[in-house]
Amino acid sequence: MRRILSTILAFVFVLSFAGLAEAQQRFWLNLVGTDGSTITTGQCRIITAGSNIDLTIFDGRDLGTSITNPISLDANGVCSWYLAAGTTAVDVIVWVESGAYQGAKIKVDNVTRTSNHRVVIDRQHGLKTAYIPFTHSVTPTTSAVTLPAGSLITETFVETVTHLSSSGLDVQTVGGTVGELCDNLVAASGGHSTGSVGFVTCAPTDLIIATHRAIQYHTDGHNVAGYLSIYYFEQGNQ
Repeated sequence: MRRILSTILAFVFVLSFAGLAEAQQRFWLNLVGTDGSTITTGQCRIITAGSNIDLTIFDGRDLGTSITNPISLDANGVCSWYLAAGTTAVDVIVWVESGAYQGAKIKVDNVTRTSNHRVVIDRQHGLKTAYIPFTHSVTPTTSAVTLPAGSLITETFVETVTHLSSSGLDVQTVGGTVGELCDNLVAASGGHSTGSVGFVTCAPTDLIIATHRAIQYHTDGHNVAGYLSIYYFEQGNQ
Protein backbone atom coordinates (compact mmCIF):
# COMPACT_ATOMS: atom_id res chain seq x y z
CA MET A 1 0.00 0.00 0.00
CA ARG A 2 2.81 2.36 0.92
CA ARG A 3 4.56 1.63 -2.38
CA ILE A 4 1.38 2.38 -4.36
CA LEU A 5 0.89 5.66 -2.51
CA SER A 6 4.51 6.67 -3.18
CA THR A 7 4.09 5.89 -6.86
CA ILE A 8 0.92 8.01 -7.08
CA LEU A 9 2.55 10.95 -5.33
CA ALA A 10 5.58 10.76 -7.62
CA PHE A 11 3.32 10.71 -10.69
CA VAL A 12 1.38 13.75 -9.46
CA PHE A 13 4.65 15.58 -8.82
CA VAL A 14 5.89 14.88 -12.34
CA LEU A 15 2.65 16.14 -13.88
CA SER A 16 2.71 19.29 -11.74
CA PHE A 17 6.34 19.98 -12.62
CA ALA A 18 5.66 19.51 -16.33
CA GLY A 19 2.75 21.95 -16.23
CA LEU A 20 4.80 24.49 -14.28
CA ALA A 21 7.72 24.15 -16.68
CA GLU A 22 5.41 24.79 -19.63
CA ALA A 23 4.01 27.93 -18.02
CA GLN A 24 7.45 29.23 -17.13
CA GLN A 25 9.12 28.96 -20.51
CA ARG A 26 10.05 32.20 -22.24
CA PHE A 27 8.95 33.40 -25.66
CA TRP A 28 11.21 35.84 -27.47
CA LEU A 29 12.18 37.37 -30.82
CA ASN A 30 15.35 39.17 -31.91
CA LEU A 31 15.16 41.81 -34.65
CA VAL A 32 18.15 42.43 -36.91
CA GLY A 33 18.63 44.29 -40.18
CA THR A 34 19.75 42.76 -43.46
CA ASP A 35 23.15 44.34 -42.79
CA GLY A 36 23.42 42.41 -39.51
CA SER A 37 22.76 45.43 -37.31
CA THR A 38 20.68 45.16 -34.13
CA ILE A 39 17.31 46.95 -34.30
CA THR A 40 16.28 48.48 -30.98
CA THR A 41 13.68 51.10 -31.96
CA GLY A 42 10.66 48.91 -32.49
CA GLN A 43 7.84 47.04 -30.79
CA CYS A 44 6.24 43.60 -30.76
CA ARG A 45 2.50 43.02 -30.55
CA ILE A 46 1.59 39.54 -29.30
CA ILE A 47 -1.68 38.21 -30.69
CA THR A 48 -3.60 34.93 -30.77
CA ALA A 49 -2.41 32.68 -33.59
CA GLY A 50 -4.64 33.12 -36.62
CA SER A 51 -6.41 36.24 -35.31
CA ASN A 52 -5.80 39.82 -34.20
CA ILE A 53 -6.73 39.38 -30.53
CA ASP A 54 -4.14 40.86 -28.17
CA LEU A 55 -2.93 38.36 -25.58
CA THR A 56 -2.23 38.91 -21.89
CA ILE A 57 1.52 38.58 -21.43
CA PHE A 58 3.70 38.44 -18.32
CA ASP A 59 7.16 39.61 -17.30
CA GLY A 60 8.36 36.59 -15.33
CA ARG A 61 8.20 32.86 -14.79
CA ASP A 62 5.76 33.13 -11.91
CA LEU A 63 3.23 34.89 -14.18
CA GLY A 64 2.59 37.28 -11.31
CA THR A 65 2.68 40.57 -13.21
CA SER A 66 1.14 41.27 -16.60
CA ILE A 67 2.90 43.75 -18.87
CA THR A 68 1.74 46.12 -21.57
CA ASN A 69 1.15 44.56 -24.97
CA PRO A 70 2.76 45.63 -27.32
CA ILE A 71 6.24 45.58 -25.79
CA SER A 72 9.33 47.57 -26.80
CA LEU A 73 12.57 46.04 -28.01
CA ASP A 74 15.43 46.14 -25.54
CA ALA A 75 19.03 47.27 -26.15
CA ASN A 76 19.78 43.89 -27.75
CA GLY A 77 16.86 44.10 -30.18
CA VAL A 78 14.92 41.50 -28.20
CA CYS A 79 11.28 41.43 -27.14
CA SER A 80 10.45 38.71 -24.64
CA TRP A 81 7.40 37.62 -22.68
CA TYR A 82 5.81 34.74 -20.77
CA LEU A 83 2.42 33.14 -21.33
CA ALA A 84 0.20 30.97 -19.18
CA ALA A 85 0.32 27.23 -19.75
CA GLY A 86 -1.78 26.02 -22.66
CA THR A 87 -0.72 28.63 -25.22
CA THR A 88 1.93 26.99 -27.36
CA ALA A 89 2.01 29.28 -30.41
CA VAL A 90 1.24 32.93 -31.12
CA ASP A 91 1.51 35.43 -33.97
CA VAL A 92 3.60 38.56 -33.52
CA ILE A 93 3.39 41.87 -35.39
CA VAL A 94 6.75 43.67 -35.27
CA TRP A 95 7.49 47.17 -36.49
CA VAL A 96 10.31 49.73 -36.46
CA GLU A 97 9.59 53.31 -35.35
CA SER A 98 12.82 55.13 -36.17
CA GLY A 99 16.34 54.72 -37.51
CA ALA A 100 17.59 53.19 -40.75
CA TYR A 101 14.79 50.61 -40.83
CA GLN A 102 11.93 52.97 -39.92
CA GLY A 103 8.64 52.05 -41.53
CA ALA A 104 9.29 48.30 -41.69
CA LYS A 105 6.40 46.17 -40.42
CA ILE A 106 5.92 42.42 -40.69
CA LYS A 107 3.82 39.70 -39.11
CA VAL A 108 5.64 36.64 -37.79
CA ASP A 109 3.29 33.66 -37.74
CA ASN A 110 3.27 30.66 -35.42
CA VAL A 111 5.92 31.77 -32.94
CA THR A 112 6.65 29.04 -30.39
CA ARG A 113 9.09 28.72 -27.52
CA THR A 114 11.45 26.71 -29.72
CA SER A 115 10.91 28.29 -33.17
CA ASN A 116 13.51 30.44 -34.93
CA HIS A 117 13.87 33.59 -32.82
CA ARG A 118 15.72 35.68 -35.39
CA VAL A 119 13.64 38.12 -37.46
CA VAL A 120 15.47 39.81 -40.35
CA ILE A 121 14.07 43.21 -41.37
CA ASP A 122 14.45 44.44 -44.95
CA ARG A 123 14.49 48.20 -45.63
CA GLN A 124 14.39 47.96 -49.41
CA HIS A 125 10.59 48.00 -49.76
CA GLY A 126 9.36 51.34 -51.11
CA LEU A 127 6.01 51.35 -49.27
CA LYS A 128 6.50 51.90 -45.54
CA THR A 129 4.14 51.74 -42.56
CA ALA A 130 3.85 53.94 -39.50
CA TYR A 131 2.20 51.52 -37.06
CA ILE A 132 0.83 53.37 -34.04
CA PRO A 133 -1.17 52.08 -31.05
CA PHE A 134 -3.93 54.49 -30.00
CA THR A 135 -5.98 54.69 -26.83
CA HIS A 136 -8.34 57.01 -24.93
CA SER A 137 -7.25 60.64 -25.26
CA VAL A 138 -9.01 63.79 -24.09
CA THR A 139 -6.54 66.03 -25.92
CA PRO A 140 -4.50 65.31 -29.07
CA THR A 141 -1.75 62.75 -28.38
CA THR A 142 1.53 62.87 -30.28
CA SER A 143 3.00 59.48 -31.14
CA ALA A 144 6.67 58.48 -31.16
CA VAL A 145 6.64 58.23 -34.95
CA THR A 146 7.93 61.10 -37.11
CA LEU A 147 7.58 60.86 -40.88
CA PRO A 148 10.46 62.13 -43.04
CA ALA A 149 10.13 65.32 -45.06
CA GLY A 150 8.74 64.69 -48.51
CA SER A 151 6.78 61.61 -47.48
CA LEU A 152 3.82 60.74 -49.68
CA ILE A 153 1.04 59.38 -47.45
CA THR A 154 -1.30 57.15 -49.42
CA GLU A 155 -3.73 55.67 -46.91
CA THR A 156 -4.65 55.37 -43.24
CA PHE A 157 -5.92 52.06 -41.90
CA VAL A 158 -7.69 51.85 -38.53
CA GLU A 159 -7.97 48.66 -36.49
CA THR A 160 -10.33 49.08 -33.53
CA VAL A 161 -9.73 46.70 -30.62
CA THR A 162 -11.75 48.43 -27.88
CA HIS A 163 -14.89 50.06 -29.23
CA LEU A 164 -17.60 52.45 -28.08
CA SER A 165 -20.85 53.09 -29.88
CA SER A 166 -20.87 56.29 -31.99
CA SER A 167 -17.25 57.08 -31.11
CA GLY A 168 -14.79 59.14 -33.09
CA LEU A 169 -11.13 59.46 -33.98
CA ASP A 170 -9.10 62.21 -35.65
CA VAL A 171 -5.61 61.58 -37.04
CA GLN A 172 -3.28 64.22 -38.40
CA THR A 173 0.35 65.28 -38.59
CA VAL A 174 1.54 67.76 -35.96
CA GLY A 175 1.10 71.19 -37.51
CA GLY A 176 -1.18 69.85 -40.22
CA THR A 177 -4.92 70.13 -40.70
CA VAL A 178 -7.05 68.42 -38.04
CA GLY A 179 -8.32 65.11 -39.38
CA GLU A 180 -6.17 65.22 -42.53
CA LEU A 181 -5.29 61.53 -42.15
CA CYS A 182 -8.61 60.43 -40.65
CA ASP A 183 -11.46 62.85 -40.10
CA ASN A 184 -13.64 62.27 -37.01
CA LEU A 185 -14.73 58.68 -37.53
CA VAL A 186 -18.19 59.07 -36.02
CA ALA A 187 -20.93 56.55 -36.80
CA ALA A 188 -23.69 59.10 -36.19
CA SER A 189 -22.43 61.27 -39.05
CA GLY A 190 -22.48 58.37 -41.48
CA GLY A 191 -18.69 58.02 -41.63
CA HIS A 192 -16.36 55.24 -40.59
CA SER A 193 -16.49 54.26 -36.94
CA THR A 194 -14.55 53.06 -33.93
CA GLY A 195 -17.98 52.00 -32.69
CA SER A 196 -17.27 48.34 -33.41
CA VAL A 197 -14.28 46.03 -33.37
CA GLY A 198 -12.78 45.67 -36.82
CA PHE A 199 -11.00 47.45 -39.64
CA VAL A 200 -11.71 50.58 -41.69
CA THR A 201 -9.76 52.75 -44.12
CA CYS A 202 -9.97 56.50 -44.61
CA ALA A 203 -8.23 59.51 -46.21
CA PRO A 204 -5.76 60.76 -47.26
CA THR A 205 -5.15 60.25 -50.93
CA ASP A 206 -1.59 61.18 -51.90
CA LEU A 207 -0.92 63.73 -49.15
CA ILE A 208 2.64 65.06 -49.28
CA ILE A 209 4.24 66.52 -46.16
CA ALA A 210 6.98 69.07 -46.82
CA THR A 211 8.73 68.83 -43.43
CA HIS A 212 9.43 66.18 -40.80
CA ARG A 213 6.18 65.69 -38.87
CA ALA A 214 5.04 63.48 -36.03
CA ILE A 215 1.70 61.68 -36.15
CA GLN A 216 -1.01 62.80 -33.75
CA TYR A 217 -4.36 61.26 -32.84
CA HIS A 218 -7.39 62.31 -30.79
CA THR A 219 -10.25 60.02 -29.71
CA ASP A 220 -12.42 62.96 -28.63
CA GLY A 221 -12.43 61.55 -25.10
CA HIS A 222 -14.01 58.28 -26.18
CA ASN A 223 -12.77 55.13 -24.45
CA VAL A 224 -11.55 53.34 -27.57
CA ALA A 225 -8.26 51.72 -28.47
CA GLY A 226 -6.56 50.06 -31.39
CA TYR A 227 -3.86 50.51 -33.99
CA LEU A 228 -3.22 52.91 -36.87
CA SER A 229 -1.39 51.84 -40.01
CA ILE A 230 -0.33 54.87 -42.05
CA TYR A 231 1.15 53.86 -45.38
CA TYR A 232 3.68 56.16 -47.04
CA PHE A 233 6.53 56.43 -49.53
CA GLU A 234 9.68 58.34 -48.73
CA GLN A 235 10.93 60.96 -51.20
CA GLY A 236 12.60 59.25 -54.14
CA ASN A 237 10.63 56.00 -53.69
CA GLN A 238 7.26 57.18 -55.05
